[in-house]
Amino acid sequence: MNKIVSPSNIAIITSAVWTTFESLHITHDALTKAHEQFDAVRLAHAKTKDNGRPRRCLCLFAPSHSGKSHTVTSYIHNNILPGLMAEDPALAAMDADELARKQKKVVHVTLSAQATPKSLATDILIALEDPEPDKGTKATLWRRVYRLITSLGVELLVIDEVQHLANKRIKITETGAPIVFDHSRDQNVADTLKVMMIRGSVPLVFIGILQARDLVMASTQFKGRVLDEIHFETPRWAIEKERLDFMSFCGRLALKLKDTGLFDETPPLVNDDIPSRLYVASRGRLGLLCRIVEKATILALTRGKKVLSRKDLEEAVDIIIVGRGELPENPFHAAPKTLELV
Repeated sequence: MNKIVSPSNIAIITSAVWTTFESLHITHDALTKAHEQFDAVRLAHAKTKDNGRPRRCLCLFAPSHSGKSHTVTSYIHNNILPGLMAEDPALAAMDADELARKQKKVVHVTLSAQATPKSLATDILIALEDPEPDKGTKATLWRRVYRLITSLGVELLVIDEVQHLANKRIKITETGAPIVFDHSRDQNVADTLKVMMIRGSVPLVFIGILQARDLVMASTQFKGRVLDEIHFETPRWAIEKERLDFMSFCGRLALKLKDTGLFDETPPLVNDDIPSRLYVASRGRLGLLCRIVEKATILALTRGKKVLSRKDLEEAVDIIIVGRGELPENPFHAAPKTLELV
């Protein structure tokens, strides 16, 4: 029988689970390769930053809920913070999330919707912790951007949600199939980003959904400055290596949850047919997988349980996947032979 948990404790438990999942930085093959690319472009910048030559960029495009933004936050935690603490051991006493926010070697900028050159400058200044990021003319803001990038020693600037470069937003075809960008967009923001690379201030990483690729690659000047496209495709169940990578991620996630003390036993994320059903539910998107497991964790703990069950996962899929229209049916309810594993 489940224990009765008071509403106040439910709020405490839920917030604790959210905080725990935000702090999980689990590696997988695509993430490791992305981090290697980040290291390479930072190293190249360090060797050539004083020569005044234009910088170049990396691109990472993947479906929503694939863990794109997590690639940046985990890079900061796993690759940047250890170096900072080695340089200054006193930093080890600081909360890791706070240190990740305060460091400025790698700056993660989320592009505002309907971006303009001025809003882009403001977005960057916010990430650089400028005290008055929206005060001044466009030219004044950009002078502060360039000055802070230099004075703070920024080594990599990540522009996330690059699809917001589109002027008229995204639309869906009548069939409901692929998302299409309206290419009659304003080029001013793209031109501003090109100027940043030409001035040689800092290398850039552009991150966005798959359809955002057209926004970057449609420009000959942009295309010519792309060092590499980071492959971040959704793992395919039919390909053994990719299937094993997905299952390995599930296993590491389960062990991390046990290590946090949330559960008395390791969650059964790799038991029996659970991985295949989680794969179908998430469509292989690791970010969405984590949201399912996060909801299942909340369901279990707010019912007074210290063990995560298959039933919790099944109900989480009903809420996160079926309830939000991701899939019409819960794969945990399907017969094994009817699962669409690709």
